[in-house]
Amino acid sequence: MVGIHVPFFCNEDWGWWLQTESYGFRVDLCIYPDPDSARDPERYALMPSIQSPRQLSWSRFRWIDRSQNVREIIDALEKIFTTDADIHAVTRDHAHPF
Repeated sequence: MVGIHVPFFCNEDWGWWLQTESYGFRVDLCIYPDPDSARDPERYALMPSIQSPRQLSWSRFRWIDRSQNVREIIDALEKIFTTDADIHAVTRDHAHPF
């Protein structure tokens, strides 16, 4: 649908873990209930495993800016969430994750 391969996902005790791949780039995503919400939350947070825009590549022995890759995956997931009729509200902090 949006060009992201999900080779693995699982339900954890804190939420969901998704392993995603897009154009040879991999990022893991944690989807967990908003800690400020009630016991049966309707608000969830999505946190990528990459928290810094630059990653050190040992094979290339240089820093690589991965911010665009992470944003593309987050954008694609936002598109999925906003087009799903069962999801009633989607908000986004555009300053996050970097």
